[in-house]
Amino acid sequence: MAPELAAAQISDGMRLKLERQLHMAPSRLERDSAKFLEADELESEQGRKVVATGNVVLRQRGATIRADRLEYDADGQTAVATGSVRLERSGDTATGPTLVYHLDDDTGQMDAPVFEFAKTPERRVPTRGHAVRAELEEDQKSRLFGAEYTSCPVPRNDWYLRVSELDVDGGRNVGFAHGSTLWFLGNLSDVGVYNYLRSSTFFATFFLGGVRANNGSVAAAMEKGAVVITNLDEHSPPEFVHLDNLIDIGQTTELPLDPVRLEQISRRAQETARERGWTQLVDRLR
Repeated sequence: MAPELAAAQISDGMRLKLERQLHMAPSRLERDSAKFLEADELESEQGRKVVATGNVVLRQRGATIRADRLEYDADGQTAVATGSVRLERSGDTATGPTLVYHLDDDTGQMDAPVFEFAKTPERRVPTRGHAVRAELEEDQKSRLFGAEYTSCPVPRNDWYLRVSELDVDGGRNVGFAHGSTLWFLGNLSDVGVYNYLRSSTFFATFFLGGVRANNGSVAAAMEKGAVVITNLDEHSPPEFVHLDNLIDIGQTTELPLDPVRLEQISRRAQETARERGWTQLVDRLR
C-alpha cells in the first residue's frame, strides 16, 4: 500500500505524537503497579486472593517480600507473610516471623524484626539492630519499638543504642530516638547512668572492704537523690550515715519502703553530695 494511502486511512486520533520531553514513571508505589509472585505452589480464589507456599517471592517496584507462606488479597492490596520472612525495601532489609504489608502505600507491620540499613552514597556507614515491633510507613520511613541499634559489624557490639522508640527516615538519612540509653563496651554512658538514677528508687553498689570517698558512682547517685545501698567500714567517709543519707547493708535487716522516709534519705543524700563538691574541697585545701 502506498504511504499516502496508508496515512489517509489513519484517523487523526490514531496518529503517533512526538514528545520532546521524556516523562519518567512515578517512583512511588501505585495500586495498579506490576506485581510478580512466584512460589512452589500457588492457589487462587476467584482470581482475587492467592495463597502461595514454599520459597515465596513477591516483587513490586521498591519492595521484595520472601517467605515460606504468603496470602495476597488483590482487593485490599495486602500481603500477609509468615515463616522466615524477609522484606527488602530500597536497599534496606528486615527479617522476622510475620509481616503484614500494604502494597498500595508501602506500609506495614513486622513482629520481632532484625533489620539492616545498607551503606549508600548518602549513608556512609551501614547500621543494624533488632526490635520488638516495626511499623513501616511511606517514603522509606519506619518506627521501631523496643529496639537496639548499632553500626558495629557482626558479631561485635562495641556500642549500641537501646531505645523505647526509634523513628527512622531513610530518605533523609536521619533518625530520632525516644527513651534512649547508650551502652559502650557493655557499660552505661554518663547519660544512661543519669537516666537510670532519675528513675530508680534504690542504687545498690558494694565494695571490697567498704565504700571510699573517691567513689564517683556513689557520689553521682547521691547528687541525683538516689537512695544508695552500699557497705560501710571504718575507712568510709564519716559523713556517710546509715538511714540518714544512705543505707548500710551491714546494718540492714529490712529495707525502708515508706515513701516519706525514702524522700528524707534522698534529700539528705543530695545535701551531703553538695557538701562534698569541688567548691567545698577547694575551701578545705585553703
